[in-house]
Amino acid sequence: MEDNKLIMRTLSGQDLFPMLKILSKVKVKDMVLDFLKKREELSKWEKEFTEEETKDIGMAVFADIIDTALCNLDLAKEDINKLLADLCNVSVNEIKKLSMIDYTTLVMEFFAKDELSDFFKCISSSNVFKNLR
Repeated sequence: MEDNKLIMRTLSGQDLFPMLKILSKVKVKDMVLDFLKKREELSKWEKEFTEEETKDIGMAVFADIIDTALCNLDLAKEDINKLLADLCNVSVNEIKKLSMIDYTTLVMEFFAKDELSDFFKCISSSNVFKNLR
């Protein structure tokens, strides 16, 4: 990237579709569904979790999901490159030409986006997915 650091735009609702496709390919679907099942079981406990405890549990699961996703990124390489290109308003070819450090930095910046964290918080607190198996 030399002096031209790529800047990622804010995630939008339309980014949900390629993100879900990528999540499926990097094998985190089962982890998310398992987490939702565990969340439902935890909600049956008599103890109510504090906001801090809930946040800690969510962040631990989020870290596991990121770890699994990172280990399986090659399974969704083309989709990831397309998403990164779209987010940075550049061509897929420009993304493919990035150095290892620049590409890794870009992927890590994506995972650090506040909107992505909000996405997982929204899913984890939703009752819509609780019966999926």
